[in-house]
Amino acid sequence: NKYRIYFEKDSARYFLKTQVNGLLFDFEDEVPEIKWNLSDEKKIINEFEVKKATTKLFGKNWTAWYAEDIAVPYGPYKFHGLPGLILEINDEKNNFHYKVSSVVKDTTNYPIHKKYNAVNSKRIEFENAIKAYKNNPEKINMRTGDDPQKDAEAFEKRKLELKSKNNSIEKGLQFDL
Repeated sequence: NKYRIYFEKDSARYFLKTQVNGLLFDFEDEVPEIKWNLSDEKKIINEFEVKKATTKLFGKNWTAWYAEDIAVPYGPYKFHGLPGLILEINDEKNNFHYKVSSVVKDTTNYPIHKKYNAVNSKRIEFENAIKAYKNNPEKINMRTGDDPQKDAEAFEKRKLELKSKNNSIEKGLQFDL
């Protein structure tokens, strides 16, 4: 993963740690309000009975499957607020599909990183860095200095790769650069 999200329990904010081509960004953002439509539809995922819920978020329609037996109101990315852990979620076009591979009860006490909420930038700075890098990846680190023609070819190739990476869950945020 190229990003980590830390939810602050009982709060309307989270902290995100990520990078754009090696440049680190830590910023605070609001937890999105999610209005879930709960269904009685059920199925089994990894031996857990799960229930279906749907919502619209980030301009997409989502279907989630959550396990009430695991009383944790979280899921992948920024999805939260269901009466159980989200074990599977996908958008209607199936461009994004998260599914748990295993569930293990872990009783280890992990130390909380004291600086998980150290904020050194703002979301808009991260969004601007994404745009700047996609527009000109050479500016950061595309030059070898040995062969200008190879550098130019590498630059064009990287620009095409970045142009194809335009399908992010949330407008303005992209984590695979």
